[in-house]
Amino acid sequence: MNLEIKLLRWPEGGNYVIAFCRGPLQWKGFRNIFRSVDRFTQPLSNCRVMIDMRDSNYVLEFTEISVLIDHIVADVSSRDNQLALVSAPGAEYFRELVVLSNCLANYDFKIAVFIDMDRAASWLASGV
Repeated sequence: MNLEIKLLRWPEGGNYVIAFCRGPLQWKGFRNIFRSVDRFTQPLSNCRVMIDMRDSNYVLEFTEISVLIDHIVADVSSRDNQLALVSAPGAEYFRELVVLSNCLANYDFKIAVFIDMDRAASWLASGV
């Protein structure tokens, strides 16, 4: 997995962070993404974060999602960030991220899954 994180600051619009993920991902890669984004955003407040997974391929089994949730909840300190996950092409990839997102929402994460970058950006900009 290759991960690149960028910060965009707008004086009137706040802080936006975009993480680009490329290559194959296993559950430990997802954990690394969330930990890296958390560390990157810690000195900032109320970031709007887009995690672009369009160039990744991944399979998350239900048992892996359960373990991953435990790690993310323990590792990620901020629940103030708004997270948009942009899925790799394919219904199976989207479904796996929806399950992950729904589980994290139960722990007060502000998170949603999209197949389209424009819709993800609009959702982040709306501040929902």
